[in-house]
Amino acid sequence: WPTAYPGLNPQTVTTANGYQNYKRIAQQCIAQATLAGITRTNLKQPFFNQDLIKNTAWRTAAQDQTAPILRPDQPLMVAESATDRVVLPNTTALYMHNACAAHSDLTTLWLTDVNHMQLAGVISPQVISWISDRFAGLPAPNTCSQPLPVTPAAIPAE
Repeated sequence: WPTAYPGLNPQTVTTANGYQNYKRIAQQCIAQATLAGITRTNLKQPFFNQDLIKNTAWRTAAQDQTAPILRPDQPLMVAESATDRVVLPNTTALYMHNACAAHSDLTTLWLTDVNHMQLAGVISPQVISWISDRFAGLPAPNTCSQPLPVTPAAIPAE
């Protein structure tokens, strides 16, 4: 993000250890970087020295990188694993909650026991079928009336 948002300085929001690892981690696959982050967190070696959502500049960048809520005439399928450690399920649940509140035409697919790297391969048959049905003119099944299997992330007030 510092490349896309030059005003963001990683050194101001990372621990000394986190900053030392920042450039190396930035060159890794997100799954590798996430695993390193989880391991360091479990070892009580935090990467960040603050909650970035409470930092206005970083929060703005995160909001800028958030997928937009689509109009009701734009069907969307979102798949997530309740056990994903890369894209956190509660953030996906927040997007789904907001999309449903905006009356988006949303189809959701929740899986368990599938990690981030496995997800695309596991869901591809359902995604292909869903897309084929849209090209065939069939309405998208809206799953907004179904309860979310995880609690949506809470975004703190500014």
